[in-house]
Amino acid sequence: MDHYGWNKHIWDIPVDSLSATKKAYVLAKVLFILASTCLRMSLLFFYLWLVKDAGSSVLRMVIRACTVANGILGVVCCLICVLGCR
Repeated sequence: MDHYGWNKHIWDIPVDSLSATKKAYVLAKVLFILASTCLRMSLLFFYLWLVKDAGSSVLRMVIRACTVANGILGVVCCLICVLGCR
């Protein structure tokens, strides 16, 4: 981590290592987005498993809609992170 300059102020980092620092930052951000999306998906699947015998089809549809929305949100956030203009 020291060669990325993460233990220094931004004005103390050499200009030639800024490219590697930005790449590592984007990679860490994408991995965080993927991990949090997977965590939310696992909770939603657990909720779906809990209500499988509850008889409430409306609740199951709401959970499925939240699952789809979460998947779309995860993909969009990753795309914005990687392809976003600076």
